[in-house]
Amino acid sequence: MLFRSNVLAPEGFAAGRWNFLQLWNQNRSIIDDIDGPLIAPNNALWGIDNEQLYPAYVVNDGYTVWAGTSWPAAGTMHATVDTPSQGLGHLSYASINDQFIMYVMFMPPGGNSKWVPLRSLYWAFAVNATKNVGAWQLGGGNYHNAAGWKTEATSPEWTITHVNNSAFVADP
Repeated sequence: MLFRSNVLAPEGFAAGRWNFLQLWNQNRSIIDDIDGPLIAPNNALWGIDNEQLYPAYVVNDGYTVWAGTSWPAAGTMHATVDTPSQGLGHLSYASINDQFIMYVMFMPPGGNSKWVPLRSLYWAFAVNATKNVGAWQLGGGNYHNAAGWKTEATSPEWTITHVNNSAFVADP
């Protein structure tokens, strides 16, 4: 999914910087050909998506990394990309029912400044795949974006980090 946004500091204020941050409720299960039914670690819990801030990409190109870790709040449109996926090697079944909240975060200038949220966007992605006589069949495919960006005043909180391609664990 491609996310685009911009931040413009009000006239008379220093520009500051901004970037994207995403929380992820990873809800996945698989049936491994060797280990049987498994789930993602920290399954169905909200956590940060891989790292605190997304890579800063060049203007309107969600694929080419820009030279910095954030952009100046000068009103220029920037983008980032998220592509949920699940490898299928050695599996007979895989299910994804993930939820996300992408935030536009702003850091005012100054030595003691902290990141604050400006906007958020809730979205979800769900699909399952079953191997039947060597061929994969997709089912339940669904993508949901709840009404676009909304103004956000609550800072995102998390206690865990979800990492792409983490080893699955036994379902307790």
